[in-house]
Amino acid sequence: MEKRGTQARQRHVAQRVNFMPLKPSRPQRTIKNKTYFSKIPFTLSAELGTAKITLRDLLNMEKGTVIKLDKPADETVNVLINDLKLARGEVVVINDYFGVRITSSVETDPPSRG
Repeated sequence: MEKRGTQARQRHVAQRVNFMPLKPSRPQRTIKNKTYFSKIPFTLSAELGTAKITLRDLLNMEKGTVIKLDKPADETVNVLINDLKLARGEVVVINDYFGVRITSSVETDPPSRG
């Protein structure tokens, strides 16, 4: 006779899983004709710095508001391509336009999928 209020408990035992080794993948092909990609659009941007502000500060902004960024004026800036850091550079002025002189490239891992 089963006692009231008690439940049979099952014990689960964790076991190691042995996976089959993966087969080597095919070697990656290199693209010899670089003009194949020449018309793909990218967004290139330079990040001067960032600032953390409150919503109140954001709502109170008006013409003439100055936002202090987290980088000194003489520090290099990040150069981004589609929001991925590509290089670092220094801000320059070219005929009344801002520009960036690349000073170093950044080693990046490819973005993960999924």
